[in-house]
Amino acid sequence: MDKLYIYLPIIFLFLLLFVFQNPTIVKTTVVYLIIFILSSLSGFLTVKGYFKKGWPFLVEIIVLTVSALLFFLFLSNRFWQYVFIIVFCFFSGLFLKCAYSFLHQIRVYEPHSLEKVTGLINFMISYWVLSGVGTLMDWDPFRLFSYLDFILVFVLFFWLIYSSGQSGSEQRDFKKVITISLVLSEIYLVIRFLPFGFHLNALIVSIIYGIIINLWQKNNRLRQSVPK
Repeated sequence: MDKLYIYLPIIFLFLLLFVFQNPTIVKTTVVYLIIFILSSLSGFLTVKGYFKKGWPFLVEIIVLTVSALLFFLFLSNRFWQYVFIIVFCFFSGLFLKCAYSFLHQIRVYEPHSLEKVTGLINFMISYWVLSGVGTLMDWDPFRLFSYLDFILVFVLFFWLIYSSGQSGSEQRDFKKVITISLVLSEIYLVIRFLPFGFHLNALIVSIIYGIIINLWQKNNRLRQSVPK
């Protein structure tokens, strides 16, 4: 288990490179299914024995995997496919390492390391999902369901904001989580109509999300450092 965070990203890397060198529907489906199963299994093994405390980490690695795999399908540029594949593999391994240390090896765990890694991962998840949603909603079959993207984006931000505090000691205020999720979802709806393209629109919203959550985390740490 200690070396899982090393071997798993390497396996993912070879599988994804194998798929996108000559992609077919059958090959892509089989490899994607294998990666999803391995990712879920690795998350389960990471939180084993600490499920009540670590279940958000299991969900996080699954969300990271699903968002990355779907995002890869919308990339037509081979160079960027390889770049994001490497990014996904690296951060999936890094997240598993930090989560395992946080739950099982607290003596060697570096304070706030999991929180920082989760912040970066959530930024990538936001960008990948919003890019995919923007691309889907531009297709004629999905335009009839364009109103559903607000619900999907709201659920996305709700999870990202909620999960960003799971490695710290702060307790999340659900009213604030819902409020910020609604604000970010409305910002997405506004920026979606800007003539910048799906990827740039997704990047702008993700940056705004990153700024907001970073300020919130700093404010939480500041309040915790002040003696009551």
